Amino acid sequence: MKKRKLSYRCILNDDGDGLKRVPQPHDVSQVAGPIASLKGTPVDCFCWCVAEEVASYKSEVLETIYDLYEKRKALPWPGWDGARSDLAYTLYRQGIDYLPLLIDHAHQTRMAFYASFRMNDTHHKSQPDGYLAPDFWQAHPEYRIWGETDAKSYYNAGMDYSFEEVRQRKLAAIEEVARNYAVDGIELDMSRTPYFFQPDEAWGKRCILTEFLVQLRARLKALGRNIPIMVRTVFGEDRLRHGGMDLRTWISEGLLDILVLTDLANTFRVDSEPWLSLCRERGIPFYPALEGNVYIDRRNFYDIFTNPDAPPHNWGATADTTLALRAAAQNFSAQDISGLYLFNLPPRPIFSDPPAYLTGLYDFLYRDKRYHFWQGLPIYVEALRPPQYHQTIQFPVCGDDIGSPDSRVTLRFRQMTVPFPHAAKKYRQPSIVPPGLLKYTLNGVDIQEDAITRSKQPAGRIASGYRLKTHEMVEIHFPGTALHNGINALAFSMPKSPTDRDPYVYILEFDVDVQFCQ
Repeated sequence: MKKRKLSYRCILNDDGDGLKRVPQPHDVSQVAGPIASLKGTPVDCFCWCVAEEVASYKSEVLETIYDLYEKRKALPWPGWDGARSDLAYTLYRQGIDYLPLLIDHAHQTRMAFYASFRMNDTHHKSQPDGYLAPDFWQAHPEYRIWGETDAKSYYNAGMDYSFEEVRQRKLAAIEEVARNYAVDGIELDMSRTPYFFQPDEAWGKRCILTEFLVQLRARLKALGRNIPIMVRTVFGEDRLRHGGMDLRTWISEGLLDILVLTDLANTFRVDSEPWLSLCRERGIPFYPALEGNVYIDRRNFYDIFTNPDAPPHNWGATADTTLALRAAAQNFSAQDISGLYLFNLPPRPIFSDPPAYLTGLYDFLYRDKRYHFWQGLPIYVEALRPPQYHQTIQFPVCGDDIGSPDSRVTLRFRQMTVPFPHAAKKYRQPSIVPPGLLKYTLNGVDIQEDAITRSKQPAGRIASGYRLKTHEMVEIHFPGTALHNGINALAFSMPKSPTDRDPYVYILEFDVDVQFCQ
């Protein structure tokens, strides 16, 4: 079989909400909604989630969510009216399989359709007796990844691929969909829960997932169709090792046809190496993912910030979509990528005209943009410590319009003091930073006071999920020429001889606005 050329400008993943949250009354014509709402956008490949640990299609292999609606008595998820709002379930009760209809709508609009499988999923950890928890999972606690303690053990609800039964169940489900439906490809989503083995065994067992891909290739080939495999997984070699995913081998041995990498939120990264170069050498299209949420740091919060409450493990702040996605798209597009991949973007479900950010996704030059650089924050500033020692934020801002004299730049962040944690005696520390205590430097140039505005902010939980005392929002205003096309650096320092009552100053939620003269 001749290998087809795979080149998509924009891939969009719908996790199934496009049909699960449809107001009554239901009608079969509404199946077209998720596809019809993409008309006029650059989306030319549509990934539809057909299975987590349960199936959203008529399956002989997996329990279906439709049967579990009737079997489980647990309450629906917030904002989801369960069986009542699920259009596919209504049609299922009428003997209508929605999936061939949805695929046909995609093909009529010349859009490729990929069936997306969550290769491990833990949403049912939050509701272990609910719709998303199949009997198989409930009956086999010995198959769970009990050693995984990330996010207070949220991810130990995942299944351990060391067990043959776990792997064969997933292989059989993928083969079933490829055999019974006219899909153009299969997406293996290894990112939503990027854990596949007990953490201390994962890298040593990496050959198991590699062999899984080899077996899947063979099963798809045996169907007599040229069905490509798209793999979606996570950036970061340490995270791949922790999950037991030998991505270098998968690429070098041609076990995948399309690679999608994600940070699971928009970090506004630009470094896609070494994966971009490895894919280029093998002729594999490479797609970085744009997500609906801003990155929230998953480090042990209390190791770095003892004063406020921590955000929950699944906290995600939704960015102002148009400005933020324009910025993320431009940063990625400055590289030699094949296109962009979109996931978890509002509005969902989308049964109306597509939003402006989607129709104008590639229209980013000389347009206003907002970058949220929250990864690795908060940082703290202490007296006399040089800025290069954990007191500098390096941030990429890429594109031919960066540094334009026709633009203005605003840097924005929150700052709050806490008492010196090593003081010999306890003392009361006001949370507002005293005037003149900190020095700010952008790209090696000291920032003058007349460029800075400060506004007092009330105590409470902020967008990134942290609960602060009364604090300040700091805005620094520059001409556009102050930014470099590429990596920039904002440095903080407290240039004074230390005393036992000098505060630590925490910096949170660093944003960059680039605005162009209209």
